[in-house]
Amino acid sequence: MTPPPFNVTVYPSTDMPPIIIRPKRSNPLALAVLALLFERPMHPYEMAATLKERHKEDSIKLRYGSLYTVIDILVREGHITLAKHCGTGADLSAPCMS
Repeated sequence: MTPPPFNVTVYPSTDMPPIIIRPKRSNPLALAVLALLFERPMHPYEMAATLKERHKEDSIKLRYGSLYTVIDILVREGHITLAKHCGTGADLSAPCMS
């Protein structure tokens, strides 16, 4: 059964509160970010470079603005956290996600 594209309120009976059914959302870019962070902590720029290197932009719409938006959402929802630094490369103080 495909979920509706909008919220639906269902009233099961008069003595029960209404139930709000929200559509399930999928986000391939968020899933790709989580998969990359499962490998190791990395900076968002490194995530984008890795996805491009693996030719994931063929199947995932990859834009830096969308990447940072997805990361903000994942941080806000508690799925990922901001690490102190990645500890690799020239800039050891560059923030990264884990």
